[in-house]
Order: sequence, then C-alpha cells, then structure tokens
Amino acid sequence: MLKTLNLKKFISKVQEVFKFGDLTDKVNILRWLIAVVVSAFFSTFYYYGKLKSIRAGSSDMIAISSIILATAGIFIGLLIGERHSSEFFKEADKVSKAQDFFDSLIKKIRTIFIEDIIFIVITVSFDFIPSLEMKLINALILVAWASIFLVSMWDIYYVVDVISKIMLKKHKNTGIRVKT
Repeated sequence: MLKTLNLKKFISKVQEVFKFGDLTDKVNILRWLIAVVVSAFFSTFYYYGKLKSIRAGSSDMIAISSIILATAGIFIGLLIGERHSSEFFKEADKVSKAQDFFDSLIKKIRTIFIEDIIFIVITVSFDFIPSLEMKLINALILVAWASIFLVSMWDIYYVVDVISKIMLKKHKNTGIRVKT
C-alpha cells in the first residue's frame, strides 16, 4: 500500500515537472534512470573487454569527488548567507515558500555529501578488495559505481544552476540584476 502511494506521488511529480519544469528539472527528476542507462552502456564495454581497468582511474575519481564535497560545503555557506538578504528568498517569503525551498536545497546538498562519501568508500575499496574473476558481477558493480558518480556530478550541477538563478535573479520591474 505504501509503495503504491509513493509510486503514485512520484508519477504525479514527474508529470508536474514535465508539464511546468525546464529541461534541467526534467533531467533532474529522471537523473537516476539516465545515470543507470549511461553506466550500463559503459559497463557493456567493460564486460566485452573494451575498457581494461577501472582501478587505474580511481584516484582521479576520488579527486573529483573531493572537489564536489568542497563545492557542496561552499554552497551550504552561500545559502545560509543569502537566506535573509536574497531578493529571491524575499519573494518566496511573500508566498510562505522560502523556508520550504531553503530546506529542499539544504537536503539536496546533504544528499550530494552522502552520495560522494558512498562513492569514495566504494572507490577506495577497489584498492583493497581482491579483483573478482566474474565479469558479470564486475560489470554490475561498475554500473552501481558509475551511476553514483554520474548522479553526484549531476546533483552538483543542479545545485549550481539553482543557486546561480537565486544569485542572479532579475528585478521584475527594471530587468536589472539586483544584489541578492
């Protein structure tokens, strides 16, 4: 019963986003599906021997994830600093939505932290866990690993996009950017 209710809520949300949202919002609502499809595509190359080693790039992936973590931390500071001075949040306060929006952004950034920490733990474990000789299991692990990475990358892009829109909000009457 609960799963049916959650699925109905999700479908309703997808329909709403596809009706009213921009392209970024549409991609965001389907980000996990897109990430799994892209990851499965590359995992197929791995399965058939076209990609040699995932371990070789693990240090680069950890470096990228560390940058994402630092960026997310900066965004938390930006959001907290702009919460009461931003024109965007002042407008949202007029319809009693500022706190909801602020909470949603903070939760999104927290999710980015969690995704990145999981990704880093999985990546580091590649160096300590012996290599599996079963290509199918390796390919499935690669799908999960790459999906987490892609979603993490997308999520940081999405937060950058949203925060940029908040920071660059134009004043309705003059069309001039206001300091937010």
